[in-house]
Amino acid sequence: NVTAQVGATWSENFTMLEPHHGLDISNVNHIWLLHHLSLPTINHQLTFFAHSWNEHRNGPNPSRAPANMFYFDTLVHGVHGHALTADLSEEELEVYGVDWEGLYDDTFLHSQRENNAEETGWTSWLGQVGPPEHLNEVPVESPRGPF
Repeated sequence: NVTAQVGATWSENFTMLEPHHGLDISNVNHIWLLHHLSLPTINHQLTFFAHSWNEHRNGPNPSRAPANMFYFDTLVHGVHGHALTADLSEEELEVYGVDWEGLYDDTFLHSQRENNAEETGWTSWLGQVGPPEHLNEVPVESPRGPF
């Protein structure tokens, strides 16, 4: 639904910018400007969609919106999920929920080698304070020019 109600329109608009208005998708200045102009509106539309979706009515019962169903079912059935046992040590919490089979999957390991050139080895967050030494980022270069 999010693709049909939000994404498809933006996809069509962006696709039409290339042949009709000279958008060059390999030009970082064009991409930066596209992000600068479009992202606030796209984010606003996605937020509106999420709020609307959580309040939309399901079926003939008008009080059965997803948000309402979640709160009611939690009240009736209690909170579900996996509760942590209170007796886990810090070392056990460090690896709680790790998918060991997935961690050693050949496809995953290949992707790690291809996309992470820097060899950092195995690290732990135990005992560390402040942000991690290396943070992920998506650089968006400022356009070069008079504006």
